Amino acid sequence: MLKDPGAKPSITAGVRWQSDSGHDNIYVMADAINDGTWGYNNLQWYGITWYHKFNDQWHFAWENYILGQRNVLNKTDPAGIIANGGFPFAPGIIQFNAPNFAQCSDPTVLTCTARSIASVMYLNYKATPLDNISLRLEYYHDEEGQRTTVATRYADIGLGLQHWFSPQVEIRPEVTYYRSFNAPAFNGNFNARPRSRPTNPTCGCSPGTSSSISDQGVLSPADDAIGECNPRLATHKLAHSPVDDGRSEVCTSVKRPGRMPYPNQASFSLALALTRSVVSKPSLKDP
Repeated sequence: MLKDPGAKPSITAGVRWQSDSGHDNIYVMADAINDGTWGYNNLQWYGITWYHKFNDQWHFAWENYILGQRNVLNKTDPAGIIANGGFPFAPGIIQFNAPNFAQCSDPTVLTCTARSIASVMYLNYKATPLDNISLRLEYYHDEEGQRTTVATRYADIGLGLQHWFSPQVEIRPEVTYYRSFNAPAFNGNFNARPRSRPTNPTCGCSPGTSSSISDQGVLSPADDAIGECNPRLATHKLAHSPVDDGRSEVCTSVKRPGRMPYPNQASFSLALALTRSVVSKPSLKDP
């Protein structure tokens, strides 16, 4: 892999259907389609979106899609490709926002196909000409954890308000609750909290202990949540980790019940948007 394999010509196409009343619109789209080889956001996106208007106050938008990439490097790194920087997104090549690896179902394969399936709906109510209330419902399944770094199913529900002060200024507060069903996914990322410094150069942590692992061989969130490590990672990654003693994984006897990642999260956001209205003026000259 000497360059970004996803940097290649792609095809985007779609079809649209609209009812005679104009109350229903359906779009079927394929976005940025090529051979789908793992690249920098080389996502193969297929989706369908339905817009429906009940009346002047109520309408909804519902989108369903699947996206993915082929030949995504396996996070377990059985051949040491990741540890030795043998891919185009290694540190030193891309410092920030590099694409994630896949958590393949078979830990011994080099690569696998990473997919995500999603369904999201907005139910909108126009309270006044200047106020809009939206209910957001979403389901998201990150099958190999390549999009969110956690292989799990998500669901969220959110309520938002959009108020226009003028054609140029609007405010958009929103409160949302997120839930992860298969693994703790919130506030538990490797770089979201301090880790215990390696003190004991032994592999194969016992239950109730915590572990420190190199960034390219992080424990799965489910393992880390109970303070256990995966001995398999310690066996085949022994020589490739930048940890002080050269081992893939070292254990301490410090329990961390207060640092467990969480299966759910509530968030609140407030957005202030400034827009500019463009109005065409009639010509002063007679035609």
